[in-house]
Amino acid sequence: MQKKLRTDNRGTSIIELLIYIAISSFILIDITGILSSVVFMQTKVDTIAREDENARVLMRLMSESIEESASVTSPSTANTSATSLILKNNSGNTITYSITSGIVYEQVNAATAQAISSNDIYVSSLTFTVESEAGLTPSINIKLNIQGSATNSATATHYETTDAQRNI
Repeated sequence: MQKKLRTDNRGTSIIELLIYIAISSFILIDITGILSSVVFMQTKVDTIAREDENARVLMRLMSESIEESASVTSPSTANTSATSLILKNNSGNTITYSITSGIVYEQVNAATAQAISSNDIYVSSLTFTVESEAGLTPSINIKLNIQGSATNSATATHYETTDAQRNI
Protein backbone atom coordinates (compact mmCIF):
# COMPACT_ATOMS: atom_id res chain seq x y z
CA MET A 1 0.00 0.00 0.00
CA GLN A 2 1.31 3.33 -0.93
CA LYS A 3 0.65 6.44 1.05
CA LYS A 4 -0.61 9.43 -0.75
CA LEU A 5 1.63 12.46 -0.38
CA ARG A 6 0.14 15.83 0.16
CA THR A 7 0.26 17.59 -3.12
CA ASP A 8 -1.19 20.98 -2.27
CA ASN A 9 1.32 23.68 -1.32
CA ARG A 10 -1.02 26.02 0.47
CA GLY A 11 0.97 26.24 3.75
CA THR A 12 -0.55 27.58 6.96
CA SER A 13 -3.63 29.72 6.78
CA ILE A 14 -3.89 33.06 8.56
CA ILE A 15 -6.59 31.61 10.84
CA GLU A 16 -4.29 28.81 11.97
CA LEU A 17 -1.52 31.33 12.63
CA LEU A 18 -3.84 33.56 14.71
CA ILE A 19 -5.00 30.57 16.75
CA TYR A 20 -1.38 29.56 17.35
CA ILE A 21 -0.48 33.09 18.49
CA ALA A 22 -3.53 33.27 20.83
CA ILE A 23 -2.80 29.90 22.44
CA SER A 24 0.89 30.78 22.82
CA SER A 25 -0.02 34.11 24.43
CA PHE A 26 -2.28 32.43 27.01
CA ILE A 27 0.45 29.92 27.87
CA LEU A 28 3.10 32.66 28.23
CA ILE A 29 0.80 34.77 30.42
CA ASP A 30 0.18 31.76 32.70
CA ILE A 31 3.91 30.97 32.93
CA THR A 32 4.69 34.63 33.72
CA GLY A 33 2.03 34.65 36.47
CA ILE A 34 3.43 31.48 38.02
CA LEU A 35 7.00 32.79 37.93
CA SER A 36 6.02 36.12 39.51
CA SER A 37 4.17 34.25 42.29
CA VAL A 38 7.25 32.11 42.94
CA VAL A 39 9.50 35.18 43.12
CA PHE A 40 7.04 36.97 45.43
CA MET A 41 6.78 33.98 47.78
CA GLN A 42 10.56 33.50 47.85
CA THR A 43 10.99 37.17 48.80
CA LYS A 44 8.37 36.79 51.52
CA VAL A 45 10.03 33.63 52.90
CA ASP A 46 13.43 35.36 52.90
CA THR A 47 11.98 38.35 54.79
CA ILE A 48 10.36 36.13 57.41
CA ALA A 49 13.59 34.16 57.85
CA ARG A 50 15.59 37.39 58.26
CA GLU A 51 13.10 38.75 60.83
CA ASP A 52 13.13 35.46 62.72
CA GLU A 53 16.93 35.35 62.82
CA ASN A 54 17.09 38.93 64.08
CA ALA A 55 14.52 38.17 66.80
CA ARG A 56 16.44 35.10 67.94
CA VAL A 57 19.70 37.06 68.11
CA LEU A 58 18.06 39.88 70.11
CA MET A 59 16.39 37.45 72.50
CA ARG A 60 19.62 35.47 72.98
CA LEU A 61 21.68 38.60 73.73
CA MET A 62 19.19 39.92 76.26
CA SER A 63 18.62 36.47 77.82
CA GLU A 64 22.35 35.90 78.27
CA SER A 65 22.68 39.29 79.95
CA ILE A 66 19.83 38.45 82.34
CA GLU A 67 21.34 35.04 83.15
CA GLU A 68 24.76 36.57 83.83
CA SER A 69 23.49 39.57 85.79
CA ALA A 70 24.07 40.16 89.48
CA SER A 71 20.88 42.19 89.85
CA VAL A 72 18.03 43.70 87.85
CA THR A 73 17.32 47.37 88.54
CA SER A 74 14.37 47.99 86.24
CA PRO A 75 11.71 46.72 86.12
CA SER A 76 12.08 46.24 89.84
CA THR A 77 8.91 44.74 91.26
CA ALA A 78 6.89 41.66 90.43
CA ASN A 79 4.26 41.89 87.70
CA THR A 80 5.45 45.30 86.49
CA SER A 81 6.38 46.07 82.91
CA ALA A 82 8.87 48.53 81.46
CA THR A 83 10.09 49.46 78.00
CA SER A 84 13.71 49.27 79.10
CA LEU A 85 15.74 46.74 81.05
CA ILE A 86 18.47 47.92 83.43
CA LEU A 87 20.70 45.37 85.10
CA LYS A 88 24.12 45.07 86.71
CA ASN A 89 26.48 42.34 85.63
CA ASN A 90 28.98 40.55 87.88
CA SER A 91 31.68 43.09 86.94
CA GLY A 92 29.57 45.94 88.32
CA ASN A 93 28.71 47.38 84.87
CA THR A 94 25.22 48.74 84.34
CA ILE A 95 23.68 47.44 81.12
CA THR A 96 20.56 49.07 79.67
CA TYR A 97 18.41 47.70 76.85
CA SER A 98 15.93 50.11 75.27
CA ILE A 99 14.10 50.84 72.04
CA THR A 100 14.15 54.05 70.01
CA SER A 101 12.56 54.49 66.58
CA GLY A 102 12.26 50.75 66.00
CA ILE A 103 15.87 49.95 66.89
CA VAL A 104 16.96 48.10 70.04
CA TYR A 105 19.99 49.60 71.81
CA GLU A 106 22.39 48.29 74.42
CA GLN A 107 24.21 50.78 76.63
CA VAL A 108 27.00 49.82 79.03
CA ASN A 109 27.48 52.30 81.89
CA ALA A 110 27.54 55.86 80.49
CA ALA A 111 28.98 54.88 77.09
CA THR A 112 27.13 55.63 73.88
CA ALA A 113 24.28 53.21 73.23
CA GLN A 114 24.99 50.69 70.47
CA ALA A 115 22.30 49.37 68.12
CA ILE A 116 21.93 45.61 68.50
CA SER A 117 19.05 45.14 66.07
CA SER A 118 19.52 45.08 62.33
CA ASN A 119 18.46 47.89 60.01
CA ASP A 120 16.56 45.24 58.02
CA ILE A 121 13.84 45.08 60.66
CA TYR A 122 11.65 47.41 62.67
CA VAL A 123 10.95 46.53 66.31
CA SER A 124 7.48 47.92 66.95
CA SER A 125 7.33 47.15 70.66
CA LEU A 126 9.64 45.90 73.39
CA THR A 127 8.56 45.20 76.97
CA PHE A 128 10.19 43.60 79.97
CA THR A 129 8.04 42.17 82.76
CA VAL A 130 9.20 40.79 86.11
CA GLU A 131 7.57 37.47 86.94
CA SER A 132 8.05 36.27 90.48
CA GLU A 133 6.96 33.31 92.55
CA ALA A 134 7.60 32.85 96.25
CA GLY A 135 10.94 31.18 96.93
CA LEU A 136 12.15 31.36 93.34
CA THR A 137 14.55 33.72 91.61
CA PRO A 138 12.50 36.35 89.75
CA SER A 139 12.47 35.93 85.99
CA ILE A 140 12.20 38.53 83.26
CA ASN A 141 9.72 38.06 80.43
CA ILE A 142 10.86 39.72 77.19
CA LYS A 143 8.25 40.52 74.53
CA LEU A 144 8.90 42.17 71.19
CA ASN A 145 7.18 42.62 67.86
CA ILE A 146 9.21 42.68 64.67
CA GLN A 147 8.13 43.71 61.20
CA GLY A 148 9.84 44.37 57.90
CA SER A 149 9.36 48.14 57.98
CA ALA A 150 7.80 50.88 60.10
CA THR A 151 4.91 51.32 57.65
CA ASN A 152 4.01 47.63 57.45
CA SER A 153 2.40 47.14 60.87
CA ALA A 154 -0.08 44.53 59.65
CA THR A 155 2.63 41.87 59.41
CA ALA A 156 4.27 42.28 62.82
CA THR A 157 5.45 38.99 64.34
CA HIS A 158 5.36 38.53 68.12
CA TYR A 159 8.30 36.97 69.97
CA GLU A 160 8.45 36.19 73.66
CA THR A 161 10.88 34.51 76.06
CA THR A 162 11.39 34.33 79.80
CA ASP A 163 14.73 34.04 81.53
CA ALA A 164 16.06 34.27 85.07
CA GLN A 165 19.35 35.02 86.76
CA ARG A 166 21.54 32.00 87.41
CA ASN A 167 22.25 31.23 91.02
CA ILE A 168 26.04 31.31 91.24
